[in-house]
Amino acid sequence: MHFSFVVTTGNEATLDVLDVAEYLIDDEGTGVILMFVEGVKSAARLLPIAAKATRAGKPIVVAKVGQSEAAADAVASHTASLAGSSQAYEAVFRHTGIIRGIDSDQMTDIAGAFVYFRDRLPMGHRVGILTPSGGAGAWFADLCEAHGLHVRCWTA
Repeated sequence: MHFSFVVTTGNEATLDVLDVAEYLIDDEGTGVILMFVEGVKSAARLLPIAAKATRAGKPIVVAKVGQSEAAADAVASHTASLAGSSQAYEAVFRHTGIIRGIDSDQMTDIAGAFVYFRDRLPMGHRVGILTPSGGAGAWFADLCEAHGLHVRCWTA
């Protein structure tokens, strides 16, 4: 996997993460957008940008920091953006299809999967689970349904 761009927006005095995301959506060399986000200055801008990325077939994976009170204070002093509640960001991510990454390892794993399976990703929200372990199958079913997927029940 290679990176077409690695960009830092610093204190976002001129450009912010949403400006960069808009650019990357239009860039033909970019297939997946990974973002490390302290906060966004305009939630109203995030929604159409996420929709544009979806239409372009470019997943956005975000690691959102600033969830604790101390981290939120640091974010506000650094970028003048609102860290916002974790629940609010999670709701926006679910609504827009943005994938939340926990750390850089997970984000690159997710990006790698999208790059590798680019033309072979299933469409829709229906999934089937095939496993030799009943416990693992139940666990995967819980995870799938928690993320809005409909799990197909198989009969023996």
